[in-house]
Amino acid sequence: MKLKFIIAFVLVLIAVSCNQFYTDKGNQTLSKNILIGNWQLFDLSNNNADEKDGEDNLLKTAKSKEMIKEGLLLSLFQDGTYTDIRGNGNYATGKWEYDDEKKVLRFNNSAKFSTVPVKQEIINNQQTIELSNYSHGQQLKFLQINKPLKDFHEDPFYFKNNLWRIKPAAKETKEQLQERLANYFKHLAYILKSADERKQNVVSFQFSLGIVKIYNGGIGIYPLTIIPKTWMDTYYDNTDATSAYYMFSYYLTNHSYGGAGIGNWIEDDYNILLGIYGDAEQGKFLASATDN
Repeated sequence: MKLKFIIAFVLVLIAVSCNQFYTDKGNQTLSKNILIGNWQLFDLSNNNADEKDGEDNLLKTAKSKEMIKEGLLLSLFQDGTYTDIRGNGNYATGKWEYDDEKKVLRFNNSAKFSTVPVKQEIINNQQTIELSNYSHGQQLKFLQINKPLKDFHEDPFYFKNNLWRIKPAAKETKEQLQERLANYFKHLAYILKSADERKQNVVSFQFSLGIVKIYNGGIGIYPLTIIPKTWMDTYYDNTDATSAYYMFSYYLTNHSYGGAGIGNWIEDDYNILLGIYGDAEQGKFLASATDN
């Protein structure tokens, strides 16, 4: 009797282990709630890749995966909005919806409408999705790097926190440059706030590089000569971008932060950025809006 019980117990353990293996490696039921979050590209295949005689296979593979090196972040939010941010500076936002019956994602913005087949897979206990024909016959694979925040409006990649990325159609006034800077500081502040809420050990600014230098317990400005082109290109021209740069530079020279640091650089820098954002919204950058 005792032997039978032991055998039965072992069989139950085997069954549970097999089921767990399937869950970790296999597909799960996809739903809109699972799709909500921040997804970063980690792999792709290109069915339309150009083939050249004599070109080695490794080089062809490297060329086809250039987009991975540049980076691509797709963020899907509860209110049906999305943002698509590329490492080369390209930015798109619009509406999205998931068709559970057809297993497709639909993206709609002012420039285009696209329907994309989607499937989900758990890889090493991590959520991934594959979007087919998302761009030029490619299959793009994304890893969920962040789950939704309690308040999605505070996600740094929510469209209202990325208005600074939208290139204007004409030169901007000093007030408009200040407003664009304010939205950029708001975006950076939310990167730190969301990292604190998510208890992240590493904070990434990969898709948000610009003029602001963030270091342990302080905020500074990078030399103009090394400012990323992706940030400069969000302005109408280099003249406007340079004017915005000197607005912030002058502000830093003439304003100081008097708050005490608590020794947590994420929280300390968040508080400093919050103060800078508040000053920009209150018009305190206009005093430095000179023609440099």
